[in-house]
Amino acid sequence: MGGDIHVDSEVGVGSCFYFDLPLTESEIPSSRDDTSIFPTLAPRKVLLADDIEQNLTLLSLLLKRQGHTIFLAKDGIEAIEQFKKIQPDIILMDIQMPNMDGLTATEEIRRYEAEKQLSRTPIIALTASVLVEDRLEARQVGMDGFANKPIDIKALIIEMAHALEPSLKIAKQANLNHQQTRDENKQIHLYKGLSLWGDLTTYASELSTFATQHAHLTDRLSALLEEQKYKEINELAHAIKGTSGNLALLDISNWMMTIERAAQIESHDQCLKSVQVLASLLTRFFDELKQLTQKVHANIDSQHIEIHSDLPNMPLKPLLDTLMLSSNSGEVDDENIDLLIRHAPHHMKRQAIEVSEAIANFDFNYATQLLTDIKNSLPQEADL
Repeated sequence: MGGDIHVDSEVGVGSCFYFDLPLTESEIPSSRDDTSIFPTLAPRKVLLADDIEQNLTLLSLLLKRQGHTIFLAKDGIEAIEQFKKIQPDIILMDIQMPNMDGLTATEEIRRYEAEKQLSRTPIIALTASVLVEDRLEARQVGMDGFANKPIDIKALIIEMAHALEPSLKIAKQANLNHQQTRDENKQIHLYKGLSLWGDLTTYASELSTFATQHAHLTDRLSALLEEQKYKEINELAHAIKGTSGNLALLDISNWMMTIERAAQIESHDQCLKSVQVLASLLTRFFDELKQLTQKVHANIDSQHIEIHSDLPNMPLKPLLDTLMLSSNSGEVDDENIDLLIRHAPHHMKRQAIEVSEAIANFDFNYATQLLTDIKNSLPQEADL
């Protein structure tokens, strides 16, 4: 970024590291307006290339909600084959994949387009890297955009819109990936997770799958460290960094990044300390997941009883009025937010989750606006 890093060190006392960056002052982003930063794309044929199954699952889920038709590839070779077969409208290409990486696959696709005189297919790079060099390399091989992992659906849709329609003017929000939530002291960031996966049952199922797959993760990392297999540690940490991020396990994802970097420089001490911290985080995650799973099962049992006893659905209007009152007072009402998400009709789930996100970000004015819109959209003839 064109800056300088410095160090002052005194033996037996300690070291101070500091840096300077030649950044220009910018204006604070204007008030939130999701309609201006989250364009609606016409349904497209989208080819997803990623070697992590969970990434494919999440991206498919998110993009199908937008009406897109999804095709999958698990490495660069499959991506090229699928591209030739289906001629997608756009490709979302992971950078790091086995057999053939995303950069090489992009070069092959661009070469094929030139030989066959085909129009250029937009390709968006998917990666957890934030390095400027990686973005430049992606551009050099012919990629048209860049989206970070873990996935932020709004940022991804904006990048897709720019690649598909370069003339489209969209104001990018600077902090899409850094929204604050009230889950700061927990391993499972519930509201961020719900915003990605859409409903509690699906999200809890994905969390359980992650827990089963990585129940002995720290033992595995410790064994690899004892054998000084830093390459394997790096690859494992990189993969789990992405999947845990997709599940809104932000602390775990960040520590996997720390382990990844420590493995890259083959620092035994840093790896060991990081694995010890990770063990503590995973213990807390397993405890939280147990409680969440119990809650989900209780909700399913409750809904089953309601359905088979012919009890009416929960009236939404009184619940909305209660939430509007608490929102106008600047209060966070977790219990009633959960009730709204659980009992909202299927076509209103997205709005209900958006309410929870707004309140999680203490954007009470926007939450009140959303609640009002939901209430006004309810049928007037029945007290739903």
